[in-house]
Order: sequence, then structure tokens, then C-alpha cells
Amino acid sequence: MKTLLIYPRGYTTGSADAPIRQLSSGDLVVDSLYDYLGGSRGNPKNWNYHSQVLDLALVLFGDFQEWFDNQLSNPALKGSHREYLLDTAAFINGERRRMSHASWSFILDEIHQSADSVNFIRHNESTKYLKKELTTIQILQQWCSRPEGINDLLTTMHVLFGHVGRTPA
Repeated sequence: MKTLLIYPRGYTTGSADAPIRQLSSGDLVVDSLYDYLGGSRGNPKNWNYHSQVLDLALVLFGDFQEWFDNQLSNPALKGSHREYLLDTAAFINGERRRMSHASWSFILDEIHQSADSVNFIRHNESTKYLKKELTTIQILQQWCSRPEGINDLLTTMHVLFGHVGRTPA
């Protein structure tokens, strides 16, 4: 059965119309890979690590366009929470991030909500920020082709889905 997971900062994974909704304190696999990144001084150069990051991205995001639309349609994600999503899309499209992940992490507070309170109002806005014809694989390729792209992908997943209280590098 479909499940929607709601992470501490209000971002979600899963289907917006899922009948089962659960709160998550954070994804342990994201935290583990993030710890490995920090322990390797931000420069892990092995394919096993990279493939784990990409596999996790495919699991957490699913269809990236749909995931992005869901986040933009989530009324709990306003202000800086929405701006972080737009900054991420801009980075994927070749622009510089407006702030470091550490700064974003400091700004993005936890959103205390019940699992039943997340109701999406579909806006279908992702095509304003991402090319409509791109598949999830193509988006991840574009993201990872940027300088430090694989690290940005993992650190983004840490901000979105990781446990709160751990500052990104």
C-alpha cells in the first residue's frame, strides 16, 4: 500500500494521494552516507559510494518532476522552505547556490505537523523550474555533472530528509 513519509522540515517522499501517512524523524541511510561524506573530508572518490547516493536518490525522489510538484504543492512549505527547493532547481540548471547548505540548514526550521495535516493542492509548477521532458535519470545526470554535484545531491537529501540538528558541510 502507498505511503507518504513526512520528514522533520516538512518535505515528503511517496505519493501525495497515499492513504497511509507517517511522520519520520529522518532517514538513517541519508545520515549514514552523509557521515561517510564528512569522514572522507568531502571527497569520497569511489564508485560504490556514488552508486549508493544515486540509488538512494532514485528511491527517495521517485519521479523527480512529480516529487518536485508535490513539494511546491505542499502548503506547509512556504518561505525559506520553498526557496530552498527553487535554489536546488537553479543549481541543477547550472546556476550557483544562493547560500551554502549549512546556511540553509540553519534557516530551515522543523515543521511540527500531524501526518493527517498534509494536504496537497496540486499546482503543477515544476515545469517553471525544470525542463518538462527530463526524466529523473536525466535530472540526476545534470545535477551530478555540476562541480561537486554528487556531494550537493547528497547534502540536499540530508537537508530534505535527514535528521535535524546535524549541520551540513
